[in-house]
Amino acid sequence: MIHFHILFQFLVSIQICEVVINVGFIGIGQMGQYMSKRIFDAGYNLIVHDLKKEAANHLLEKGAQWRNTPREVAESCQIVR
Repeated sequence: MIHFHILFQFLVSIQICEVVINVGFIGIGQMGQYMSKRIFDAGYNLIVHDLKKEAANHLLEKGAQWRNTPREVAESCQIVR
C-alpha cells in the first residue's frame, strides 16, 4: 500500500521535473541547416556532426554541441535525424 504522502511527493516531482531530450543531427547542408535550426529553436539540446565543422558554426555559436563522428552523435542522443 502506497502512502498518500509518498504518492503526492512523486506527483509533485514529476510536475517540476524537466525532461531533457538530446536530438542529434547529422548533415548540416542546404536542407539540414534549416531543419536543425528549427529543432534547436524549439528548445531541444542539439548535438550535430557534418563533414565540414564550419557548416555547423551558426548552431555551435548558439549552444549546440559538436561530435566528431556520426557514431558519437548516436551514442549521445535519444533521437537522431
